[in-house]
Amino acid sequence: DVRGRVEEGSVSTQYGKHVAAPVVVFSAEAPGAREFVTLLVPRARQASGETARAREIEAVGGRALVFEINAERSDVLLLGAGDRIETARVVSDFEWSWARLSNDEATLEELVLIGGSRFSLDGDEWVSARGRAGYVAARRAGDVWSVETDAGAGFGFTPRRAGVRVVVNGAEAFAMSAGESESVEARSAQEVGG
Repeated sequence: DVRGRVEEGSVSTQYGKHVAAPVVVFSAEAPGAREFVTLLVPRARQASGETARAREIEAVGGRALVFEINAERSDVLLLGAGDRIETARVVSDFEWSWARLSNDEATLEELVLIGGSRFSLDGDEWVSARGRAGYVAARRAGDVWSVETDAGAGFGFTPRRAGVRVVVNGAEAFAMSAGESESVEARSAQEVGG
């Protein structure tokens, strides 16, 4: 049983300054150990018609949540302890995996991964590292994937669309033409990262 109430509190819009503002407090009592996940969905003030929905989906080995914003995009968040987490579409051994999918949920748009070595979507491995990567951040802009990582040698990033370029840590790794599906590691003559 979760209860909520609004109290008077304050917020800080700049360092050292506080202004009065309502604060929402949620509380619950239950026997045994419990886990609470807090979801914050940032929105612009003028986005009053925007709707956001979050729901937990079935996952083996961890927790998985899907966020839907105005039916324009879907974000998938996997939370675990560094072991393999599996959902119907995503498999990851990263402790924290966030993926933004296009509104048709068919195209990966962005990816942030923390603490792991493998990430797959719909059976296709997108990220692989020989050792544990502290982080991987990837964003697609048109036909270019920009990837930042501390993974170093043995890192592989494999986009699943022809005609894309991949830039890793500021250096062009490769460009894929139609029919190709190779990873950064397989195509790059230089080590990426590190």
